[in-house]
Amino acid sequence: MMAERTFDLTLNPAIAMRVAALLRDVDADIESTDDDTGDARHEELDEDDFEELEAMGAPADDPRLNELEALINGLSQDAERDLVALVWLGRGDFSTDEWAEGRHQARERVQDGTAEYLADTPLAPDYIEEGLSALGYDLSDYNQTEV
Repeated sequence: MMAERTFDLTLNPAIAMRVAALLRDVDADIESTDDDTGDARHEELDEDDFEELEAMGAPADDPRLNELEALINGLSQDAERDLVALVWLGRGDFSTDEWAEGRHQARERVQDGTAEYLADTPLAPDYIEEGLSALGYDLSDYNQTEV
């Protein structure tokens, strides 16, 4: 039985799903680059245009990395706030009953660097999906590759 959706987002859920898909693709590229060293890479990222991601194996002209940055940078501040709050909700930092407080805290977090913050958050794609589900959004309604 599908949960009733009781929360509306300023962020289009299809965009949230696209961000999750792009984060997975970028992370998969980095992990495959690290296979020869055996290192797990979830280090702090530099705030300057994903320099750390590029150093870990994502090329500067990686279209998925560029799309991720452009997509997130093109969001309104409220939509960025919802995206960060979805990650925190999915991670269990707060419950759906505390959604308003989570969004408020995310507003304080969303200044600059949301793309870098999400790229630096292990399991962010899973957390985005779990957050959407917790809010009552049926993920099968949203195609992960089209916005």
